[in-house]
Amino acid sequence: MGGWRWLTVGCALLLGVAVAPVAKAASKADLERMNNMALLLGRAAGCGLDTDRATRVIGAWFDQTFPPGSIDQKRYLPISVAP
Repeated sequence: MGGWRWLTVGCALLLGVAVAPVAKAASKADLERMNNMALLLGRAAGCGLDTDRATRVIGAWFDQTFPPGSIDQKRYLPISVAP
């Protein structure tokens, strides 16, 4: 995946988190962590670094923090995988 695409994904995630209403289950710390991971992942991809492992680790964290089928995952997953 090209660096600009990841940078766009990171920006979309940051914007989405800022605009999306906060669900009851998502803590402010979880949203800040998701925000920071998106920013760092976007920067790494923009610099041409291999982000495969980081993407898997972030995905695992995401599934643990926002369980599949939960309202939070339905809210934040589309934002985090935006093209």
